[in-house]
Amino acid sequence: MRADLTQSDKDALRRCEKIIDDGLPTFVAVGKALRTIKEGRLYRGAGYRSFQVYCEKRWRMERSYAHRLIGAAEVTESIKTLPNGNKDGPSPCPQRESHTRELVKIKDPAEQSKVWTETIEEAEKRGENVTAIPIRETVRPRRKGKEEAKKTAVETSAFGLADGLGLAVEKPELVEAFQTRLKLAEIGRSIDALQRAIDNLSETDGSQEIVFQSVKMRIAGLKLDLRVAAPYSPCPSCRGRVGCEDCEGRRWVTKKRYEQLIASDDPTTSRKDRGQG
Repeated sequence: MRADLTQSDKDALRRCEKIIDDGLPTFVAVGKALRTIKEGRLYRGAGYRSFQVYCEKRWRMERSYAHRLIGAAEVTESIKTLPNGNKDGPSPCPQRESHTRELVKIKDPAEQSKVWTETIEEAEKRGENVTAIPIRETVRPRRKGKEEAKKTAVETSAFGLADGLGLAVEKPELVEAFQTRLKLAEIGRSIDALQRAIDNLSETDGSQEIVFQSVKMRIAGLKLDLRVAAPYSPCPSCRGRVGCEDCEGRRWVTKKRYEQLIASDDPTTSRKDRGQG
């Protein structure tokens, strides 16, 4: 049974399906078109009850591959608009969906751009074409290095805690704040699980009256509110010792406040002086 769509939605569905039909080899355009169809639930206008069924029946495409195309498009669009890590100007874009599979694992768009640029520059030096393998090799130590650094900090901390920079928390006065940081991170993971459950629910019968875009925006807003408010680092001005005007007497600061203080001209807030002792 075809759902009644507005004329605008019908036109959007036709445009998206033409892009997919004409450009299956063009993964960015196809990924963007699939995202529009999925988020707008336009597949209903083609007579399908879920995005999964739509992909399988209309395009002979597994939902997992459709999601990879959507993720690949998002990564490529991000790389196209962000300056890379080594020189000014936007990076050249990935040419294959397989190039983006490892990049998707990196959450920070700026870091995605930097990894991609480093990979293609190394390939040019060796006179080789870029493939998924060297991208994976570039991504792996970054992910592993961050995980090991944080693990080491936690192991060496007398309280089993690390701050947002991956440094051990040593001051007793900061323990409660950074225990709260851990609790907020756990809540964030619960919100991620909720988001996945909502995504799955959006493809089931009985959910037609739910305005999923609005729900998703509220969930994303909740996660953002918690993340930006979380303790990130001992105050770089007083080093978490006594509390000061910069940290409003808390001894710790959020990530945004930390970056503001580090970027200031005050030598007491220089990165070199960052520490807890």
